[in-house]
Parts: sequence; C-alpha cells; structure tokens
Amino acid sequence: MALTRSTRQLVKVPLESRTVAIPRKPNVVSWTFVQFCAAFGFATYADYFNLLGYSTAGIGAAGKYTFFLILFAAFAQAWLRSERIAVGWNAPTIFFCFTLISLIPFAAQMISDGDTNSYASAFVPSLIFVISIAFDPRKVDPDLTKLNRGLLQWLCLLCVLYDGELIVRSYGGLSYFASVANQTNHLKSIVFVAALALAYLSHKSWALILFLLVLAAISELLRPSSTLLIALLVCGGLALLIKLHRVGLARWLSYGVLLTAAAAPFFLYFFPDAGSLITSFDEAAKSDALGATSNANVRLVIMNVAFQRVEASSWLVGEMFSGGTTVQISGLLPFWTGIYSSGLATIHSDYVCVLLEGGLLGYLAFNLAFFLFGNHALLVLTNSSGARRQLAGTGLVTLCALVIYCSTNPVLQAYQAAAIPFTILLCAQIALRLDKQSN
Repeated sequence: MALTRSTRQLVKVPLESRTVAIPRKPNVVSWTFVQFCAAFGFATYADYFNLLGYSTAGIGAAGKYTFFLILFAAFAQAWLRSERIAVGWNAPTIFFCFTLISLIPFAAQMISDGDTNSYASAFVPSLIFVISIAFDPRKVDPDLTKLNRGLLQWLCLLCVLYDGELIVRSYGGLSYFASVANQTNHLKSIVFVAALALAYLSHKSWALILFLLVLAAISELLRPSSTLLIALLVCGGLALLIKLHRVGLARWLSYGVLLTAAAAPFFLYFFPDAGSLITSFDEAAKSDALGATSNANVRLVIMNVAFQRVEASSWLVGEMFSGGTTVQISGLLPFWTGIYSSGLATIHSDYVCVLLEGGLLGYLAFNLAFFLFGNHALLVLTNSSGARRQLAGTGLVTLCALVIYCSTNPVLQAYQAAAIPFTILLCAQIALRLDKQSN
C-alpha cells in the first residue's frame, strides 16, 4: 500500500506494478586480478628482448620480485575480503602449502646469509592459481561466456606476439639476440596448445583454427620444439575426445599423461640405459621432422648429475626446498664452459627438481595436485555444457600440456612463462567452482 499526497489516504498498489532494483553482479572478467594477469601475459609476450627473464639486461630479478610482491598482496587482499575460503582437498590448497613451505628456507637464508638458494620462486607463480581459493562464486555473474571469449582473444593475441618475437629474432639482425643469455624463451609456445583447444571446444570457425595452426607451424619453423610438437599431438587427441563427449577415453588419456610424467624420473633413474631411447626419439622429432639439433644428450647428463644429488640427500624430504636448481656439468661436458663460464646447467625437468627439493613426500603431493584438478575437470565435463564445459576442457588440456612441458623443461622456475598456464588454470578453476546449474 502507499499514501497519496493529495488525499493522504491509504490506497492499495498491486504488487505486480512494483519494481525492485536488484544490483547486477559483476562479471568475472571485471575482476582486477584477472585483468592484471591478462596485462602481465601481454607484457611477457611483448617482451621480445626477454628483459623480464634471464638476460644481459640485468633487470630480470627486479621484475621478478616486483611480480612476486604484487601476487602476495593480491592474494592477501582476496583472502581477507572473501567470505567463502575453499581450503580443502584440492589442487590450489596443495600448491598454497608448497608456497608456504618453500618460503621458510628462503626467509631463513635471507636472514642468516643475505643470499638465497632455494626453490621458493618455483611456487610463487602458482599463487595465480591458488587465489581461486578466495574466489566467491556467489558474488559474480555466473555467465562464463565473456570469460570464455576474453580468454580466447587473449590467447590468440599471445600466439601472434610470440611469432612476432621469433620473426624479429630471426630476421632483425641484432647482435643482442646472438648471446646465449638472451635467447628466446621457448616455453611461451604452450599458448598454441591452449588456444587451439579453447577455439576447438568453443565451436569456433575452422578459419580461426587454421590460423592458429599456421601460427604454430611458423613457430616450429623459426624455433623448433619437440615439446610443443608432442603437446600438440597428445593434447589435440584429448581435445577431440572432449569434443565428442568421450569423457571415459579422455580420462584414460589424461591420467596416462599424468602417470607417465610422474613415473619418468624413476624410470630414468632405475634404467639409465633407457636414455638412449629418449635420445633417439628426440632426434627423430627435432632433427628429422623439424630440421633442428637435438640436445637430449645434454639434458640426460644434467638429469644424471641431479640424480646424484637426490642420492646424497634425503629420499623422504629431499633438500627441504633449500637447494639450488643447477648442477655442475663442466667435468662431463667440457664444451659447456664455452656457453656458460660457470659450468652450471639448469635441471631441465620440474619433476626432477621437485623430487630433489621435496623428496618423495613433496613429489607425491605435487602429482596429487595435478590429479585432483584433472579429476575435478573430468567430473565437470561429464555433468555440464556450454562455456563451463569448454573452460573445464581447456583447463584439462592445459594441465596435460603443462605436465608435458614440465617433464623436459624448468617451467616453474621461469616465472613469466609459468604465469600463463596458471592463469588459464585459474579461469578453469573459476568455472569448476561455479554452480553448474547457474551457467
């Protein structure tokens, strides 16, 4: 009822004539942190001189620690403001524990020696994924269409930027690019896998898919990578199974990738002669198919030296995240000092690094996190449709691609490259947490 101004009498107003303004929930793409991750990804791929990473410019460390401080601040703010913290038996929680545990020896070394030699930096980029713990699905618009579209546009842009860098480096003629310290960060190529998967699962035109395939082919011509080739083949099959709703087969394939990656270091440790098979395969993929030079022999030597450190440490807890991620190989490969005067080489496998630094306990937790995310994504693929299913499928494909890259490369230690797959996993985790009926 309402009181009229002229008669001051109460009159009945039909309920159907009244309108109540319901505040519209913001879309997840307007989340400042998501926008920051997108901007950082753009900056990373537009960084043709690798200034943010390891280079002779000498500003990589400042950029790294600035990035880390921003992530810590964003995580703390999200945690304090959230009313629904999703700490539990899930992948983000496990990665959060890794970050906290690895920071302890880092802080101890800073206080005692003023210098650091820890594995903490490998688990700081994963805070991008971990921040999903503080994501409250009740406060955002459940429509994931904008996130799906924005993520695909972002990935396509990164693919173009990466090829642009390769073209500039190949034909620019700048002496800066000749230094081994200023080489291309080929780990950026993982975006081709994610972009193709999302475009295919989102039912985009074949023209866009063909365009992305051409970009991937250009990248292989200018900077051959057997890792990208394997990831495209394996993850392409996985995306096909997801598109055809063959979730059971997709489960077997994704679990097979995760199990193979987890078992590979032990296989190489107990059967060192198997390295010749890997060398032959890498030479076939890189030398014969891509016309490049295989470096599998060097990587195997690095891993063998790393295994010696594993034997010297505790098998249960490793070096407690307090050891370095490089090994001395100049005695085994004398030519290496001509490339790096120190004779040190980075361990080219995050799986071996985690086994070395965290022991069997850390290694089990690391792989468990991947399996938990994969299982959650597969569950959503079974019971959802639309943009939510497309993002979950892209998350699963990106997870498998990340596992393949981590098996043969130090991805987690390259914070600017690691931020990209973790951003994709963040978007997928947001889709997983949203109520399936609201999308």
